[in-house]
Amino acid sequence: MFAAIEDVENKVKRARDDWIKELEYAAIFKKHQSDKSTLGPTEEWILKNEHYRKPDVEGKRPKCLLVVDDCSHSKIFSSGRANPFVNLCLRHRHLHDVGLSIFLLLQNQTGLPRALRLNTMQYALWRTQDTREIKSIFEEVGGVVNWNTFIRLYDYATRDSLHDFLFIDLNAIDPNLMFRKNLDERILLDESESSAPLLALLKPEKEARSNVVTAEGKKDA
Repeated sequence: MFAAIEDVENKVKRARDDWIKELEYAAIFKKHQSDKSTLGPTEEWILKNEHYRKPDVEGKRPKCLLVVDDCSHSKIFSSGRANPFVNLCLRHRHLHDVGLSIFLLLQNQTGLPRALRLNTMQYALWRTQDTREIKSIFEEVGGVVNWNTFIRLYDYATRDSLHDFLFIDLNAIDPNLMFRKNLDERILLDESESSAPLLALLKPEKEARSNVVTAEGKKDA
């Protein structure tokens, strides 16, 4: 299992190297297009070897993603300092200068090492009957909303379908950018009620007008 982690890191490095190589080729190709007389012998050889093809990228760095599915209670989530996966999660943002996004698909998060929980920046929470898991995730955002508000957010986001989820973005500075139903409906907190805020829904975001949604789901323009 840990050999697979090393393989992932090597693949990210290869993606970085290929990207840099392509950027270098793009610069030579641009030079060839603008003034062939400025090309050196090595650059001419590179172009010929590549059959003077048009560059594949224009400065876009690779976007790498690792998905870890249903590995709860496995060695990959052991809390020891020598665990290479925990180490990878702590430095994934700067891995080989391009970064690696990591999705953890779990039935519960209570078995995660504390270091991983503290470094989780987004949550997608589907409907569950396990209140311990709901409370566990609430504790990660408890400084932003109270328990009653969090439950209303959760119920609103997940009540229509088993496929719907509450998306929580801890990178967001503004609380009104933190909560979504799925990925495309932003849930806004109405500051007019401090104890039990109403929820305002922007659906979709490009619409100028928002709707006020009560706990019962009734909408008022």
